[in-house]
Amino acid sequence: MLGINQEFIFNENRARVGRGSGLYSKDATDGKYALLLPLIEVPFIKETLNTVEIKVASSDTISKIEGSRTLEEAEAPVYLHRDVLRVLESVSGKTLHLLSKSSDETGFTFDGSVSYTPDSAKMDEAWQGTIKITPLTKPQYVDDVYGLCKPTAKFASGIPANVQLETTTGVETIAFTCDPSDATVTASTNASGVVTASVENGAVKITGVSAGSGVIALKATKEGYASWETTIHVVVPQATE
Repeated sequence: MLGINQEFIFNENRARVGRGSGLYSKDATDGKYALLLPLIEVPFIKETLNTVEIKVASSDTISKIEGSRTLEEAEAPVYLHRDVLRVLESVSGKTLHLLSKSSDETGFTFDGSVSYTPDSAKMDEAWQGTIKITPLTKPQYVDDVYGLCKPTAKFASGIPANVQLETTTGVETIAFTCDPSDATVTASTNASGVVTASVENGAVKITGVSAGSGVIALKATKEGYASWETTIHVVVPQATE
C-alpha cells in the first residue's frame, strides 16, 4: 500500500495518483508541477551543516562556527514496470524543476536530476528499483503548494500489463474507466504491422495483424490535468493451418 496518500490505493502492477504526497516536476507548458512518478516513499533533500573549529592561542577552549552546507542526495524505492521506466528514461540526464510534496500541502522546491538503479527481481514478486535525486540548488520551503500543482488524469480501472491474442487476427477488447471520468483516451502502437489499437465507448480494441509482439500505449488527457500513459504488451501468435 502507498500509505502516504489516502486518496489512492497503490497497486504493485499499476500506480496512478493525482494530488497527494509525491515527487512532482514542473511542466514547462503551463508552469504547474505535475506528478513525476508514483513512489513508495517521498524523498526529501537533506542538508548537512559543516563546522569549522576555532582555537584561540590565549584560551584552552575550542569553539566551532558554521561553515559550508552540503546538499545530500536522496533515494527512494520505486516499483518498476514499463510505464515508470519510460518516464525515468525520458528524464535521464536532464535538469528538472522538482517539488517534494507532503500530504498537508507543504513542500520544498529545488532543481535536480533523477537517475535509477533496478534491484534484483524475485519470482512472483513486484520488481523494484531505487531512484536517486541529485540536488543542484538548495530546497526552498513552500508553505502551501496546492496552487502550484495540477492533478493527473489517470486510469481508475485495472489495465492488464500483458495480453496474448488467441489467433493471428484475433481481437481483445478491454473496458476502462478514468479519473476524471471525462478524460480523453487515445491509443498508439509501436508495431502497427503486428498489432493495432483503437479506443471507442470506454474500451480499447486490440487487433492482431501478423505474428509477433508489440506495445500498445494508452494515454489519458484532460485540459488542466497532467497526462498519464499506461502500456500493454501484446503477443500475436502464428497462424495455424
